[in-house]
Amino acid sequence: MNWHPPAPAAPGHQPSQAGRRHGLAAVVLDIDDTLTLDNSLKEINRLLGTSPQAIADLKRAVRDENLSAQDTAAELLSLWTTPDRPITRRLLTTAFERIRLRPGAHGLLREIRRVGYQVCLISSSFDLYTETIARRLGIDEHYANMRLLFDSADVLTGLELTTDPAALKQLQLGQFCEKHSIRAQEVLPVGDGPNDMKMFACTGNGVLLALANNQHLRQNARHIVKDLKGLTRLITASAQPVARPSSQPQPETQTAPWQERLPVVQPEQRRPNPP
Repeated sequence: MNWHPPAPAAPGHQPSQAGRRHGLAAVVLDIDDTLTLDNSLKEINRLLGTSPQAIADLKRAVRDENLSAQDTAAELLSLWTTPDRPITRRLLTTAFERIRLRPGAHGLLREIRRVGYQVCLISSSFDLYTETIARRLGIDEHYANMRLLFDSADVLTGLELTTDPAALKQLQLGQFCEKHSIRAQEVLPVGDGPNDMKMFACTGNGVLLALANNQHLRQNARHIVKDLKGLTRLITASAQPVARPSSQPQPETQTAPWQERLPVVQPEQRRPNPP
């Protein structure tokens, strides 16, 4: 599911130039556990009384038995539904509206807009959930890995998903880049889990929100932040102009300050040149 470099901008379409002097034009955000304190799938399973062991068994079947996406969706739906308990759009929307955002989420979005970057949500979760969080944060563009299907009475009747969410998130990032005529290297993807690692790899700019259970992913990230306030500071620093001594102009390829002073966890970590 590899994607190709974006096509040239259509006539009359000019992508945002904010941050491009430092190689950035957009921020792509994961949702569950990155922007939120709660996890959408766990909250729905709790709401519906789904056994954690049954969910664990289903995940194991996907991993070890190569269960197809269609069979996985059917199994999950069967775990959720009973004849006397219809699942409605309103029930799920209400649950998603109650999911707690991390402290600093609204401030982060204000800063992204202030510096002029494009912003997009790409989530491994449900389309209705992604829409709900996007509305709460005032974000127009969002992609989801799972689609909930409702009948004319807004009762859940089906589910579409992928068994390779990391590849789908990478593909969706490519679609976002193509829409805005920007390169993958101009995107700052932010996430916390294995499903985000292909976005990290294809951009080279991955930002890991450090949690107790994801320390093994640190080596895949370019930047590591411990909270959304740290991410906001990184966004602010990324948009700062390069300071140039008046007597000795520096070349246009000079490393941006935000690349020098923020934590980089790749072997090619950049350090200031010795005097």
